[in-house]
Amino acid sequence: EHSLSCAVNGRVFYDGCGEFSAVRRELEAGYPEDVRLKKMAARAVLMAQSGQYNYSRCLRRGEYGAAAMALHEFVSAGLSMIFLLNRRYMPYYKWSFRAARELPVLREAAGELERLLTGGAAVPGDAAGVYEPGNTEPGDRNGVRGSVEKEAEDTEENILFHNESFFFITLSLITSSRMSGQSSC
Repeated sequence: EHSLSCAVNGRVFYDGCGEFSAVRRELEAGYPEDVRLKKMAARAVLMAQSGQYNYSRCLRRGEYGAAAMALHEFVSAGLSMIFLLNRRYMPYYKWSFRAARELPVLREAAGELERLLTGGAAVPGDAAGVYEPGNTEPGDRNGVRGSVEKEAEDTEENILFHNESFFFITLSLITSSRMSGQSSC
């Protein structure tokens, strides 16, 4: 998907015969609707599996490395969902949060996903405080945030909240598309 994002973003400095620009215009239309809806459904399933199910199970069993991987899967799928809902291709991972914060739909969810991944740290553009790299909270100069148990509880609650939100948004979009005859997912 990030290759498609590269193809439709940035400047074209030379396209003598116009072939690349013609292909680029087609790609700018985004995924065909049936493909987009199937990708959204797949992201919702991955979010449910990694966030609602595996993350909390890993924490309860003391598998913190596996829990971190489940959290990463959840956040990656959530970011992908945001781009799909905006009918945009998700860029390479190192630009995905910045690009998601510039989208018209669910830009605030990108900040919430980033906070999940960073353990509650302020993120750029966060209304709660000033972003300072290395801080775990706005104004927290020492990087102290409380006990590991409390942080795990907060993260699990946030995952469940976001996972349910994305899941219901996806279901309503698929349902509304099917009812209007736009797709046969």
